[in-house]
Amino acid sequence: MERRHYKHIILGLGALGSAAAWALARRSGGDVLGLEQYDLDHARGGSHDHSRIIRLSYNTPFYVELAKGAYAAWARLEAEHDLPLVHRVGGLDFFPEGGAIPLSDYADSLTAAGVHFDLLTGEETRKRWPQFRIDDSVRVLHQADGGFVSARSALGALRRSARDHGARLLEHTAVQSVRDLGGLIEVVTSSGVFEGEKLIIATGAWTNEILAQLGLQLPLTVTQEQVNYFAAEHLSQFMPGRFPAWIWLDDPCFYGLPVHGAPGVKVGQDVGGREVTPATRTFEPDLGTLRRVSRFVQRVLPDLGPHLFSKPCLYTMTPDRDFVVDTVPDHPDIVLAADAAHGFKFAAVIGEIAADLAAGVTPAFDLKPFAFDRPILREANPVRRFLT
Repeated sequence: MERRHYKHIILGLGALGSAAAWALARRSGGDVLGLEQYDLDHARGGSHDHSRIIRLSYNTPFYVELAKGAYAAWARLEAEHDLPLVHRVGGLDFFPEGGAIPLSDYADSLTAAGVHFDLLTGEETRKRWPQFRIDDSVRVLHQADGGFVSARSALGALRRSARDHGARLLEHTAVQSVRDLGGLIEVVTSSGVFEGEKLIIATGAWTNEILAQLGLQLPLTVTQEQVNYFAAEHLSQFMPGRFPAWIWLDDPCFYGLPVHGAPGVKVGQDVGGREVTPATRTFEPDLGTLRRVSRFVQRVLPDLGPHLFSKPCLYTMTPDRDFVVDTVPDHPDIVLAADAAHGFKFAAVIGEIAADLAAGVTPAFDLKPFAFDRPILREANPVRRFLT
């Protein structure tokens, strides 16, 4: 007879859900069910593509400390599989003169967290990384541990490890309803009815659809974004070891990564796309975003060649751009994990934290900044601040 009762059920098997499955399966002897409405490698959400930035450099000490935890959690997964997932190629944060984001927020946060970094002039940056064309008015923060996570490999490793520890992961299983029965959570799906003692919601852009089943809603904004790949005549100049991960911290904000997984250089704009829902999003390139990114590339990375292709993805953001990792109010057996569209780098540690909450264990991090009921999430029309 097919098993229908589990200690833990996870909705959504993108980065956060897969990490939670990994963490819970290690602890519970595999009494874990993960449900994904599409195939595991689908490109409809926000966890696909080849690489994602990872960095210690953040604008608050809290995030710097959480990033330390992320590096440690990824290292635990790497050790399980003897597989390199985090590639430290160095990270550059560019702060143009008069920009929208102050360098001091980042420098002060790293200093408070005891993380070494270097402040460089435009000239020093050009000498070390001649791929960038910046003038001397731009200040640059270099942090050596910055780099990227091999996203596709990381997702595969999380899921493989979860299954190795006994978790059951089901694809093509859409959730139709969720009911908290008090001590038991009923999840009705396209593959049947399952019961769990604890539930973790990690459904990204579909979060409010699940919360609506519990009579709740969060002020989330979903946008359709895209990453863009560009050719280069001398592609070797943009390989790991010769080209860093980088972020242009201004409004608009741009970011990029060295060659990894595709024969091109990845460049994107953070929060450059239009508001959508999972039903109204498309898979066509956003030509307006592409024009903005291409103009930036021509100005700052002139050795890059023509645009090769773009890949769309969904951002799901809280108004303050902070995560939600908390038990759901009035539903102590349900945990929400939402990453506010900058969470892939943190996925391994967020998965462990969500597992702590589901198991009734106090996490190692103070999660007040990620509370479900923090003031801004209770406002009817909160001011949205998406720059990080």
